[in-house]
Amino acid sequence: MVKISTLGLLGRGAFLASLLSLAACAQMVTPTPAQVTNNAIAVQEGRAHIFSLSPQVKPAELVPAQRALAAARAADARGDYLYADRQTQLAKLLLDNVQARLDGAPGRAEEQQLKRQIREEQQRVAELQQKVAATRKQLGDTTP
Repeated sequence: MVKISTLGLLGRGAFLASLLSLAACAQMVTPTPAQVTNNAIAVQEGRAHIFSLSPQVKPAELVPAQRALAAARAADARGDYLYADRQTQLAKLLLDNVQARLDGAPGRAEEQQLKRQIREEQQRVAELQQKVAATRKQLGDTTP
């Protein structure tokens, strides 16, 4: 009986050790609020930079988002992660509005219309080529 209780204690000890090591691993993977905030700000700053490269976006359109991101960076630096998160969300919303305007721009509608016209013309050309081939076949069959 002494052997069974010793094995039971060893099994429980191994279980507890593995449980504690898993808990330690989970803590190592969990990002800090500073990391989460910093990453979110960086993503929105990247979006703002990409928009600034577009000729369709006026620099004045990005100013509100850039102000919000500057406020988020300042709040992050002083450790006010809640305010930094709110400012980052504001910047995201402002940049989403710029994206929505670009997606609904008249240039896109005109581009889609031109593509549709090109497809229709290509279809007509294909039909005419089929008719020409059929006519040639007919002429070839009737001529000696």
